[in-house]
Amino acid sequence: MTKNKLINAHVCSFLQPTVSTILCISMNEYSKVCAIGRQNGTIELWSLDIPHYLIKTLAGDKDFQLRKIVWSSYNQTKLISVGLSGNIVIWDWKIGRNSLSNVTINKSPIWDIIEVDRKELWIACDDGTLKVNDIRSRDYLIQQDVIPCGSGKQTLFSLNIC
Repeated sequence: MTKNKLINAHVCSFLQPTVSTILCISMNEYSKVCAIGRQNGTIELWSLDIPHYLIKTLAGDKDFQLRKIVWSSYNQTKLISVGLSGNIVIWDWKIGRNSLSNVTINKSPIWDIIEVDRKELWIACDDGTLKVNDIRSRDYLIQQDVIPCGSGKQTLFSLNIC
């Protein structure tokens, strides 16, 4: 005579993620989200709460050649990315899509971007200029100033506020 036995079975799946080099990381301390920019153009948004988990992936374009991402402290749902294409993309990460797609603000590559005093976006360009944009505008693209750095033959690779 056979007895019926209760068996607990656990099914698990192994993910085969596509690995792509991490190019940049930016933390949003207000919403506890970490944005990771990858070489394939995607931006992953990870929760910093424990346990950590992937919130969503923003589908980018590898031709954009992502170089830097920064969170807007003026508008907590905005994530700004720049790349070697000379374009800037402003993402609304809550809805998971870009609100302004591939807007060219420079004819040469953009290497770095920082937010200054919750009102300005400083953009380091390959042509040796520093572009200053007003982030209080709806689309962040109102240019306030273009500051030449050097003789015009230098590339501005990195920015930092001291």
